[in-house]
Amino acid sequence: MNFQTFKIFGIIQMLFSAAVFIVLGQSEVVKLSNEKNFRIGAYDDASEKGNSRVKKLPDGDFEFTVGKQSAQSLSGVYIQKHDQTLFELNEGKVIDLVLSTDTDLNVHLSFEKLMSDGQSTRPFHANSVLLFNTKSNSHRISLSEFKTPEWWLKKHAKSNKNISVSDSLTRFNIEFKNSGDKIQSRIIGIENVSIMTEGNSLQLPVGGGLFFVGLILLLIPQKLGANGSNQPKGNNENPIVYYVNKNLYNRSLTINSISEHFKLSADYINDRMKTETGLDSQDYINQKRVEKAKELLKSSDEKVAEIAQLCGFNSLSEFSETFKVLTGVMPKEFRDRINSLPSD
Repeated sequence: MNFQTFKIFGIIQMLFSAAVFIVLGQSEVVKLSNEKNFRIGAYDDASEKGNSRVKKLPDGDFEFTVGKQSAQSLSGVYIQKHDQTLFELNEGKVIDLVLSTDTDLNVHLSFEKLMSDGQSTRPFHANSVLLFNTKSNSHRISLSEFKTPEWWLKKHAKSNKNISVSDSLTRFNIEFKNSGDKIQSRIIGIENVSIMTEGNSLQLPVGGGLFFVGLILLLIPQKLGANGSNQPKGNNENPIVYYVNKNLYNRSLTINSISEHFKLSADYINDRMKTETGLDSQDYINQKRVEKAKELLKSSDEKVAEIAQLCGFNSLSEFSETFKVLTGVMPKEFRDRINSLPSD
């Protein structure tokens, strides 16, 4: 597997990582403001001579003062959508509720589902009461914890007991009550209500893992030789230069063969070679081959035609022409000059 293949796989892995973060990170955040697609209402125990109050702020948010003066002391808000479909709810969904409070506070959550007659509703209460305070100001609760209360089932004996919270929700209720025995009157602010999938807990390990694998695959090419195997230890050559040097005297080595090996364009190969060596691919190959030929012309008695083949040239004429361009003389003339020099 050549380094370009590793690079492609690395990019794919990182794209998958981004997709995981996007998909698993999706959530529907409900801001308690004057949005056109929601109807927001509030209720308290003031009508029963209680001391719980709801105050609507100028920006559309709400603040709740919860006292304990009446027997049913509470303060709450409901969020309702005009088309009777507040959220798209299904299996695996969770509610993330974030509040700001300076006291211990019990929070009750419930849904109301529109019944088949299109007029009546059915409540679904969470099995647990959420405790909020200054240290724990957010809770996440699964939709599987919402059940129809027993009092409603007794009142509607013919109804299906196993029906679950899903679509066709008309209302979501958040009710606040003080925790403990003391009479308290505090302000509570709702930061946001988010509906998300339980799979969000996998967002970081899955997305992060894919990103890490992709990063490794992108870095592997820097450690690989051009033939797909590890370069010798301590060899910091660019893979393309390493491949060229390793195959210099192979007569099939050309810019096209290098391009085919790396699955990269000839222009890119030339750019990388020029960056690393100062010469484009063919000029670098010719220079190295001629340097080798000069050594053989000096130190051996091989015929010029044989030296041309040993150095990777396809013909004697190609060798002679390239040699003269780079040295100014023909190969035979170069050897004659060397032989005419007095020996030490």
